[in-house]
Amino acid sequence: LAKGIRPDLLISIDFSEHNVKYMKCVTDATMALAFDPEVHPDVLKQFPGQKFVINLPGKSLCDWINKTIEDKGCLEKGLSVSHSAFLVARALKASPIIFIGQDLSYPRGSWHTKGSVIFQHIGLDERITERLVDVNGYFGGMVKSDVALRVFLNHFESLIEGNAAECYNATEGGAHIRGIPELSLREAIIRFCVREVDKRPFTQGYETQPYEEKIARLVHESKVLITKLESCNHAAYEAFQIINEMMR
Repeated sequence: LAKGIRPDLLISIDFSEHNVKYMKCVTDATMALAFDPEVHPDVLKQFPGQKFVINLPGKSLCDWINKTIEDKGCLEKGLSVSHSAFLVARALKASPIIFIGQDLSYPRGSWHTKGSVIFQHIGLDERITERLVDVNGYFGGMVKSDVALRVFLNHFESLIEGNAAECYNATEGGAHIRGIPELSLREAIIRFCVREVDKRPFTQGYETQPYEEKIARLVHESKVLITKLESCNHAAYEAFQIINEMMR
């Protein structure tokens, strides 16, 4: 944002509190946010624009919301926020999809980019070195990654395999992602960023009708759950007292 780059759609899936800091600079209500329902609640309180839940298949919380309100269809989120962004872009029929910042390795010993809330610049100490693996590099040869990042890399490659959308990797470094041709970000901008993109899919079907009834239903069902949890808590405490007495 400080450099005049304005995203139309943001993705947030992490429950950690430090992710709240990323949203403090967002004041543009025309931006949209797609989020995992387990994201930290302050992210949603701070975000001023339209918000869309990523309804995750097989997640208990999502199943409960679907049962209480309405099932509008599911979308996978992958293993990282980058996977989620790719899957949302694919669901929007975006093409081409251009990857940036996906080095999936440890360039110059850095964890996350400079300016990130959790940026670190540390040496690859013995604890880290034990987890290091070699993967094919963006510019050829091999680069240092670790087990977790290689899992992310493998998952990206499995998502891309058979994908209909045209994809390019403009990260300009790090790991090679199989199935995606590399090009510079400058070339990607010159070749593809030459026309306005139809933004209507971001808000198509967005619920503008009053939804007080659905909110009231969620609140009611939440209170029912809280009552059951309180009953469980009370029963567990009674059981603890009985077991404690038996032990004495």
